[in-house]
Amino acid sequence: LNTEPALRIKDEANDRLLQLELQVAVVTSFAELRAHVRRFPGSACAVAAVAESGTRRPQVVAVYREAYGETASLVAKTRSQLYGGVAPLMDFREDGFRGAVVLDPVLVRVLKYESQPNMMLDLQVPALSSEYRRVAEGGNDAEADIATRACTALSELAPAPGEMWLRLGGAEAACGFCVGLMSQQLANRSLQVAACRALAGLLPAVPVDASEGQAAVELLAAAMRRHSQCPDVLEAACWALAGSMAMRQDLQAVASSNGASEEVVASMRRFLGAGSEVEDLQTWACGALASLSASNPTQQAAIAGSRGIDAILTAMRLHVDNVRLQHMACGALSNLAANNLNNQAAIAAGGGIDVILQAMQSHPDETTVLQSAIAALWCLVKNNPEHRTLVTRARGVEYIVNAVQSHPYDAELKAMASGALQVLVPGLGEALAGGLQSQRQAPDGAWGSPPRTPSPSLESPSSPEAASAVGFVAVQSTAPSGLSARGPGGAAAALPGMQAKAAASAPSPASPPGASSVPISATGPRSAAWSLETADEDDDDDSFGGAIAQPPGMTARGARPAGSLPGMRVAPALEASPLAGAAPNGMRKSVISFG
Repeated sequence: LNTEPALRIKDEANDRLLQLELQVAVVTSFAELRAHVRRFPGSACAVAAVAESGTRRPQVVAVYREAYGETASLVAKTRSQLYGGVAPLMDFREDGFRGAVVLDPVLVRVLKYESQPNMMLDLQVPALSSEYRRVAEGGNDAEADIATRACTALSELAPAPGEMWLRLGGAEAACGFCVGLMSQQLANRSLQVAACRALAGLLPAVPVDASEGQAAVELLAAAMRRHSQCPDVLEAACWALAGSMAMRQDLQAVASSNGASEEVVASMRRFLGAGSEVEDLQTWACGALASLSASNPTQQAAIAGSRGIDAILTAMRLHVDNVRLQHMACGALSNLAANNLNNQAAIAAGGGIDVILQAMQSHPDETTVLQSAIAALWCLVKNNPEHRTLVTRARGVEYIVNAVQSHPYDAELKAMASGALQVLVPGLGEALAGGLQSQRQAPDGAWGSPPRTPSPSLESPSSPEAASAVGFVAVQSTAPSGLSARGPGGAAAALPGMQAKAAASAPSPASPPGASSVPISATGPRSAAWSLETADEDDDDDSFGGAIAQPPGMTARGARPAGSLPGMRVAPALEASPLAGAAPNGMRKSVISFG
């Protein structure tokens, strides 16, 4: 009907020809279908595929109302598969639902044939009825206002990330309340925004496999489809997805089956302009993609297939100065690249390495950006020698070392940098882990600047899989697969003030560009007390020393040895002094989140 204007419907009673345009909305959840039926009870507005119990082949039916006295069932008209006539009504529940489309016919032309003068006359198209307009625009204004205010109140009362005060079913009940309002007022833009913001705080507190949480994710995807041209609705829905999906395979599965990741990517591609509203949408969309792809190969492939990687890189290039966007975008790239060679190649091919390093260069004082960017680099170079070469040539090692030197008291940043450097320059990661917490005494006899108190919501991930910038991920202190937790060659990782001895069979890594390596004697690598110091403009002594294992392929040769990194020099330490602060040990678990 939409593609053939000459195909018209004849109104025999009034001798008219009607030209229709069918507006079609794909429905992927039972809750969304029920919401449409509630808006137009008695109108067969949806075509659904329903599989009855005990049958494999779904039947196509016309859904038109809820079951009497029961909201868990819908009633549909059917046709006999034998003779094509009207068959008995069918009622079905969520377990029989397979999919549906909602049809909304729009009358675009009314024609009448006149024999004299033998031509078709265009008649006036009737106006929309007040009843339809009221329902299409969101129902009763007073009811919608009360519902919106209720959702706004819930968003204010919802627990902050990490808080779990909603107990004894409180989170499920509040979440179910929001879902009910969203389904009844699907067309109301303000209510959808308020409900999405409430779900952003409620969903993380909902228990695993709770039906209320799954229904909420379905309605979030439905809101994005219904209001695809409303950036405020899209932003609120992305915000809710960003804070609730990571490490929740039950919710990730529902989001995947409802096309949530595709809707997120589509919203990013649809709104590329300037303005705070667009930047907020792009920011939380990156957060949603990071959360959806966390430890989920299916979502990694789906996001890449919908060109989500290109959308993330485009957002980073357009909004270089936005700290939160760069932070979340690097987190999304980190989760997409983790243990996924195809996505690693796609990110590198799209110029992702340069974009990540640009984020580090543009925000040298923002530890959240630096940490997430280093995490992304770590995930890109893991088990990928080609990317290690690209990152090294782009001065990635220098950027990482400079970041840690600029923030020597940030434990999370140092742990991330140590892990990334362990892959990029074996041995240097241990050097940083062993030496960067040495403190210099202030002239008045007191210690220098006190360590910055780390945010209680941040954890020091010890593997690229746990290195999600947006995170929202519970991480534990384990070595990445394929990497030894004991340093290069199997040597135990050096603790501050201790000497680490590498195995004699440790492979010699490739030297950085422009540097020559000095071979180590066959008797094994030598240990020496040495320190790293920056070659900065004021040429002061920004060194941090300690007795550590000399990295394979490098030797301490005075102020500027042949094996030094670009922009750095290695100088012998006068003495090996014990370093303040013990490295984190054992298993640690925390949740990374945003307020």
